[in-house]
Amino acid sequence: MSNSVIINAMEAPEMKLFDTSETFGPRSAKEEKARTCCSIGCLNSVLYACDALLRRDDADLHLCYQLFYGKQNEGTRLTLESFKEICKYVNSVLKTEEDWKAMAIFLVINDLGKLVNFVKKVETSIGYESADHDKVLHTGLKAHPEFSPSFASLSERHKKILLEALRISCDFNMGQYVQSENVPASLKPLVNVDKEALDYYMIHVLFDIAGAAGHKCSVGSLVVDEFYWKKFSWALETVGKLNRGSIGPIEAYNTYLQKTGQYFQVSNYEVEKLCNLMRLTTPKEAEELRRAYFTLGENDKLILKTEFGATGDRNDSAILLYYAPLTLQNALGYYRKQNPENAITLTVHKIAPIFSKIYKTIRDKIGSGREGVITVLIEDISTAAKTPEVLSVDMPLNIVRKGDDFIVTRKNSN
Repeated sequence: MSNSVIINAMEAPEMKLFDTSETFGPRSAKEEKARTCCSIGCLNSVLYACDALLRRDDADLHLCYQLFYGKQNEGTRLTLESFKEICKYVNSVLKTEEDWKAMAIFLVINDLGKLVNFVKKVETSIGYESADHDKVLHTGLKAHPEFSPSFASLSERHKKILLEALRISCDFNMGQYVQSENVPASLKPLVNVDKEALDYYMIHVLFDIAGAAGHKCSVGSLVVDEFYWKKFSWALETVGKLNRGSIGPIEAYNTYLQKTGQYFQVSNYEVEKLCNLMRLTTPKEAEELRRAYFTLGENDKLILKTEFGATGDRNDSAILLYYAPLTLQNALGYYRKQNPENAITLTVHKIAPIFSKIYKTIRDKIGSGREGVITVLIEDISTAAKTPEVLSVDMPLNIVRKGDDFIVTRKNSN
């Protein structure tokens, strides 16, 4: 495989849009651009590594490996064997220079739907509006491939693959699955979708996540460490079985949770989910979380058990708390600075009752007879969790209905 296919993210014409447009969402255009560049850098490291493995060049392989893990902590660092697993998986799907180019372009255009100028262009040209940046990108490029010169330069085959992969991203979020943010019914759209497009989507997600902290550290991935890759590979395995029809969405979801539970050495469904939502990394941390969970109030535990067990499939509804992981992680980051010995316990005791209150409030709003997945956006709560003292289970909430979903904010918050 030739190294000439490597794409410098800064040379793609779409990257200039990040310099001239504001964004929707919590991150600035500058941060989104840095994340994209980091994702491309991680992809290039794997591209070089695949070439090095083919040439049996251990020196080049180790250099690529070091570039990929960058500044990861030594204790949680991605191992060389896991890096080789990533290379093997990626190389099994992206076999030609055109494949690599298509994936690089996929990463370059990934966040165009977050840019105000791009969104306005789509709205003006075809009259399409959506708060989902993936849907804006998919719909816009399907109607007007020329909106992205890099995308338009691809072969018809690769344009078709990327459009299908983007369509998958409109219906399913692998990042949410890995951290147990979504629910079993969220996996239903993956049954019998085109496998090649699904593989492209998964590889794109892996590298998108790899660059997620690119605005903090531009060299290598801070996120895809040893445990994250293990979780991603477990999720990938269950998704593969689901796509082939050998298991259903609920079994796939529960199998993934069981695998993470075995790692954390816990066997309680709610604790397994909370471990993933909080992105804990060790059985010791999981044990502190388990103890904290079982000292919650009985009503809070009952609500969490009921809601965490909801599937959204057939005759029941499930609530997806969008930004639940970030809420927990922001609070945990605060408490780790203030009281590191009890940070997990303080986080659980502060945030879990607020989650149970939100769940109950939404249930009271929707009543009975509702089916499917109900998305509840709690971005305002997650931002406030950076200083969790401002949060209280008694605080009044604003609940705004948006279509079939809801937005929850604190009253009097800006």
